[in-house]
Amino acid sequence: MKNLSLFVCLFVCLSNVNAQQCGTESIVENQNYERNVAVPYIPTTNNLCINIAFRIFRNNDGTNGYDVTKIPAILNNLNQVFNPHNITINQLGTYDFIDNSNYNNNAAAISIPQIANAINIYLVTDYSSPGEAFYGINTTTRVIVEKSALLNIDNALAHEIGHCLNLQHTHKGSFNNSSSAPCYGFNATLAENPNGSNKNTHGDLVPDTPADKYVTDNSCIPTTLNWNLSLYNPDKSNIMSYWLNAKDHFTTGQGIRMRDAIENAAYLQPFRSYGCSAKIIGPTKLCRLRNQNGIYSVSGTTFATPPTYNWSVTGKLQINGVSTNPTANISYFNGGNSSTSSIVTVTMNGTIVKTKTIKTNCWFGSFRISGTYDWVSKDFGNMGLIVPIDPEDEDDPIVKYNWEIIENPNATATNNEGTKPHFIGATSNEPNKFTSNSNQAIVNWGSSTNSYLISCNGVSLSGEEFLINENYVDVGDPKNNPCFKNAVQSIIAPNHVRNGQINVIVIKPEHTSPCNYKDLEEPQFFNSDLDKVNNSITIFDYNGNEVYRNVFETNEFTIDNVNLISGNNYVVNLFTNEGGFRQQIIIAE
Repeated sequence: MKNLSLFVCLFVCLSNVNAQQCGTESIVENQNYERNVAVPYIPTTNNLCINIAFRIFRNNDGTNGYDVTKIPAILNNLNQVFNPHNITINQLGTYDFIDNSNYNNNAAAISIPQIANAINIYLVTDYSSPGEAFYGINTTTRVIVEKSALLNIDNALAHEIGHCLNLQHTHKGSFNNSSSAPCYGFNATLAENPNGSNKNTHGDLVPDTPADKYVTDNSCIPTTLNWNLSLYNPDKSNIMSYWLNAKDHFTTGQGIRMRDAIENAAYLQPFRSYGCSAKIIGPTKLCRLRNQNGIYSVSGTTFATPPTYNWSVTGKLQINGVSTNPTANISYFNGGNSSTSSIVTVTMNGTIVKTKTIKTNCWFGSFRISGTYDWVSKDFGNMGLIVPIDPEDEDDPIVKYNWEIIENPNATATNNEGTKPHFIGATSNEPNKFTSNSNQAIVNWGSSTNSYLISCNGVSLSGEEFLINENYVDVGDPKNNPCFKNAVQSIIAPNHVRNGQINVIVIKPEHTSPCNYKDLEEPQFFNSDLDKVNNSITIFDYNGNEVYRNVFETNEFTIDNVNLISGNNYVVNLFTNEGGFRQQIIIAE
């Protein structure tokens, strides 16, 4: 990787309708950023963002300013040329007005405080001293452009921002416009040979931009160089050129050079924006699951030096351990407020703030996967049941689900000779594991009496894997939840079901303890949301597809217009607000 030089600059540039002139070109620019050739730059795929702030000059009476309704078009035009190189130009705030007739119409040396953390874009009406360029203004980066040139085809503003991101003119070292002393600006020690033999060390220092002489008088090329002038074939539509053409692109090499400066030049770090790239990754839901927590970190950030971090949370969340590490261990906190959602916030370097909303009010209990049960009967044989997880809309959506069934090694199994629970569609060598792209899996509970733990991990778009939920399930003998056995009875008639109509009578136990299941601190118990419902009915077909769901407030009710296929078997699941669960088979006539 060749040496890169970042000149800290105040550009005062005149941009005509058909030509882009950055004024008198400095022969030797200050080198405030120079890459060590022994440490090559390795480009990342992160989207890098740079803040700009629009400063609009007007006359003293507030007239003769730029039409601010065109700013979105300017920003869009900039991103059309920078985005292909994974660089986004981010507008910081909106804009401000500076009423000063002298600066607006005689923009020589503007001396006003800058808006911090952004390249300041000064939009003026006219220049009195076109062609001045000032270098080495410490940590100041300002661009001044005539308002009439902002949306022209020569991309004047993109040209100037390119300079601030360490790009140089494609004709560096060979510039001459024949307007002053003969051959002014040609420097054989800087100019690039037209055959490109010195492209890594001369010219604009970008190998994939062809040599560009931009000399109107060929005699300005010293004959002692013995260069074949016919070999010059400049890229006249390159944004960093001076040719009188429409300019519409940067090369790949120019993009790499800009990205290198953005990521590694200390001078540019205050101007970086993380609003369009950085985001907090981690679980979007933390519920009252025993030991459930999430590891949160920030993606899309690359700092020249390691940043500081400060994590904070609101609502029903707490930080476990240190809050100033690059990652944070966050869990559900029962002592938090009653907010439906909670917020995770990280502040980087004291000023860059990112937030992520975490769902902490989970329907159907914190400890259960909707459709998974604390106890299932093995008397119905190899019955397939669905295990759905409600998907979430989030910045980092779940794209894959990893399921697993683990047998409880400490349980006293009364019958281990039968079929073990397994996932429908799983491989034969690992029937207890399953990966799905949708938010559901089908479990064959088998006929082996034991306790099992079924878990579901979500894999997000960014590649992070985290626990969504887990549930203990007893097959055959309700060890974990003895209250469930015969805790609630139900009568379904007729069975066979006729004409899509089902009559249900729910018979509940008289006692309320220990079957009310209102202790939220223990796993396997329903939360207050489920306690509020009376009788929740769900019907699945044998392929695990849900065909019906409803909640009834009475213990005797009729289900009408259920779409059942004649001759097929279905599974009816009944949850009650007393904590009871009932599972029955029905047959469609």
